[in-house]
Formats: sequence, C-alpha cells, structure tokens
Amino acid sequence: AIKISLQIIDKSITFQCCNKIKELNVIEEVKSGGLGIKNIVRRLELLFPNKHELIVSNDNKNYKIVLKINLDEY
Repeated sequence: AIKISLQIIDKSITFQCCNKIKELNVIEEVKSGGLGIKNIVRRLELLFPNKHELIVSNDNKNYKIVLKINLDEY
C-alpha cells in the first residue's frame, strides 16, 4: 500500500509518500543507486534554491519521502 499526503499552509507545500518495502526472494538481486533521487535533488536545487527540504528515509520496512517547499517569494 502507498500512502500519499499533500498539505498546503500559507505559501508552504508539504508532500509525503510512504510505501512498504517488498521482501525480496533469495533469487532476486538487490539493485541500488540509480539516478532518480540525484536528478530530483538537482532539479529542486535549480527550481527552489534554499527554499526546499527533501528527506528520504528507509527503515527496512517502509520507504518514506517528505518534500517541503517554501513559496514565500513566488
């Protein structure tokens, strides 16, 4: 199951997404890395310099992303 929430207060947006991590079979390979998060971080730096916070966490059961954007000057 995926849980998504979006909250807008004044000129601040908070987006949260949480999903359970699938248990891997012994046969499956664990692939890590990739460019997805790196590309998102770079885009946020270009679009919202010093106006955003991105928190990515993994507790081995859930994968969670919290993105906060402050739009005071927009």
